[in-house]
Amino acid sequence: MADNGDTSDRIPDSSPYAQKHLDVLQGIIQRMAGNSSAAKTWCITIVSALLALGAGGQAPALGWITLLPVLMFWVMDSYYLSLERAFIKLYRQSVYAAYCGELKPEDLRFTTPLESSLKDWWSAFFSTSVLVFYPVILLLIVILEVLFLT
Repeated sequence: MADNGDTSDRIPDSSPYAQKHLDVLQGIIQRMAGNSSAAKTWCITIVSALLALGAGGQAPALGWITLLPVLMFWVMDSYYLSLERAFIKLYRQSVYAAYCGELKPEDLRFTTPLESSLKDWWSAFFSTSVLVFYPVILLLIVILEVLFLT
């Protein structure tokens, strides 16, 4: 959203194109949040099933194997959270550009996050929304495995 000084090609914030662009970005953000929620739901479902199989005596080693899906879902959830944050940043910049009258037609073509790096993923990996979920499950699995399933 660089400024080259020419204001003839600016899109007003009331334009249906600007509104649609913001709607698309909001939809992407909602999908990322939904994916994050789905990762937590699937994690609980798979861990519960594996622990139930392990507790049934059919495969006692499954208790320790449940650590792997938890870690995989933690990584995936962090990825979706980092993407969600990147799209929120793009959305805010688009809103600001529309509000200031700096939104140009070429700005509407991009719906990819501006910046998403390993640092952003790492920050998401240790965010509160993830840390109150996955480490607790890992701890519970270890406690169950040590006290009951071995």
